[in-house]
Amino acid sequence: MAPVLTSELRAQRAPATAALGGDGTPLGLILPAWPDLPQAPGATLRVPMPCLGGEACVQQGWWGGAVLQTSRTQGRDGLSLHLAQSEDFLWAVAELQVEQDLLGQAQAVYALLLQTVRESGKPQLLRVWNYLPRINAVEDGEERYQTFNRGRRRAFAAAGLSVGMGAPAACALGTAQGTLRVAVLAGREPVLSIENPRQVSAYDYPRQYGEEPPLFSRAAWLPQTGGRDLLFVSGTASIVGHATVHAGEVRAQTEESLRNIEAVLQSANARAGRPLWRLPELSGCVYVRHAEDYSVVRAALEDRGLRNFCYLQADVCRSDLLVEIEAEAQLGSFSDA
Repeated sequence: MAPVLTSELRAQRAPATAALGGDGTPLGLILPAWPDLPQAPGATLRVPMPCLGGEACVQQGWWGGAVLQTSRTQGRDGLSLHLAQSEDFLWAVAELQVEQDLLGQAQAVYALLLQTVRESGKPQLLRVWNYLPRINAVEDGEERYQTFNRGRRRAFAAAGLSVGMGAPAACALGTAQGTLRVAVLAGREPVLSIENPRQVSAYDYPRQYGEEPPLFSRAAWLPQTGGRDLLFVSGTASIVGHATVHAGEVRAQTEESLRNIEAVLQSANARAGRPLWRLPELSGCVYVRHAEDYSVVRAALEDRGLRNFCYLQADVCRSDLLVEIEAEAQLGSFSDA
């Protein structure tokens, strides 16, 4: 039987300035670079990524609940931790200035986060956001994203956690500034991991993508009381099997990314035995490598009825990928759901 949580977890994408002025205290926030954003409550992750499309596209994810505890700590090694907890959920943000030894620093960030979720009594990772400076740069013969993946794997291994089915949904994007930022949403019960039949599972990628492959599922389905289940769709790009397709063609890459998201939704619906999840009901964030491609990417989404998305300029985890799309949906958020 699918796990059922004892309290409701809400997911919402809305203009940041409106959401911050609304009722209720957010458990966690992800806010992009925008000069007029007010100081946010909860555990906030500010991501230094330019907003594309103006203030109407300044959006963030937030996860609500009755906040029981918030705290912020700063270690002598420059590793900071900011967290907020409700009865059943934990939102934690770890940040570390990256100068040298990315491998060790990635391992340190994840070791801290894994220890935090375990000690909180909410050990199940539901969704992870990774923001890595200079993600595509090559150092010592290895791309920094590949080095980051090795450090992440070492932390999981040291914590005695296996890799494979049950991995959380996740994304990994590149920033220009030198701070490694990782946010996690964790709970008491595990998610149902969803894979994409059009793609090799990320944790099974061949060694050409690094000594240790990425660690995430294509989507994570969180059953909840009252039927308001939540689906997190990981950062999704123009990859078929394990190879990038449509190199240099931003519109084609965007459309391929949407086909992959559709395949993920079909897998989730097949598991449910009925059509619970639909593409036009998704909201989320689109990361565009080149700002001049924004209008093309947005048109491709809106042609498919996807309008509740924000657009940020960011580097994607492979240098030949021009766009990445992450999304979420919650049952009961629409009148026909």
